[in-house]
Amino acid sequence: MTGPHLTFLSCTEDEAIKNYITEFSERWVANPHIQFEFHQWMKNLLNHYSKRVASSTWTSDEHCLLIILSSFIGLRSCLVKQGFYSFRKKETENMLRSFLEQFNQDLLTNDIKDNQYADVLQECQRFFSSVFMPYTKLNDQAENVESIEAWARMWLTRPHFTKYKAYFNQLSTIQTKQSLKHIVMTELVQQQHHPPTRRTLFQILGFHKEFETALTLWKQTHNELFPMSFEEKQLLDTIAEEETELIIPFYIHGIEQLIEKKSSSTYKLAFSLLSELYHYMLKLKKEEQFTLFITLLSKKYKRYTAFHEELTSLANTFTC
Repeated sequence: MTGPHLTFLSCTEDEAIKNYITEFSERWVANPHIQFEFHQWMKNLLNHYSKRVASSTWTSDEHCLLIILSSFIGLRSCLVKQGFYSFRKKETENMLRSFLEQFNQDLLTNDIKDNQYADVLQECQRFFSSVFMPYTKLNDQAENVESIEAWARMWLTRPHFTKYKAYFNQLSTIQTKQSLKHIVMTELVQQQHHPPTRRTLFQILGFHKEFETALTLWKQTHNELFPMSFEEKQLLDTIAEEETELIIPFYIHGIEQLIEKKSSSTYKLAFSLLSELYHYMLKLKKEEQFTLFITLLSKKYKRYTAFHEELTSLANTFTC
């Protein structure tokens, strides 16, 4: 499935949308310069739908907004499965932003009233948080920016995940929760050089399922990444189980980084990651790609005698 099902669309319409998204994503992986096709297809789809429901314009129709959100969730899902989302993330977010900018702000800043589609809105806010942040507003008088910022300032003097989770869960609206999450995560990222703060940061990233943010942070700090803290390894395992496709490039990069440090301890960690990668590649039915990766490692690091000997001795244990 490439995106949430919208019940106001017929099964035929829903299937046609998903088929186009799948087909487009495959072509976009090969050609980075065709995003305008998706943009035009989306506009044509929305114009067609708004005329059918006698709406004056799709930019004032709640269902058209839901079609956009569902379609971009689907596009992201397809690109993630192909292991290519990180290469198209910026363009995907820019396209989504260009559509949202055309809507009436009141429609964007208010919750979608039909609870049936609350999951669509929440998924988009999780996957495209940087796009949605400008449209969040605080409607509850008791939960205003000042009170949330004041709590966050006090909490940041001694960050503690359990306290954050309790406060977050007692907030009553999606918008106030998003505001708290944004404030806290922004500050924690800047303070992540402090080990206890970094551990709290990755607990919060796991709580919110901010998988791509975690992967980006790991990529930026790869030289100091291993061994991981318990909290980071726990999140890594969660990502690998829930969105396995996202984790494959991280494992491949991490294994090579460890090998190139040329020590017995880093070789041991590399083989541990290699074993985990094997498990996840089997899960994705990508046995051939794993075998090719083993061959690549053998050729690329054949001059690393200790590593190469160990890899050769273990190669038969990775039976695909």
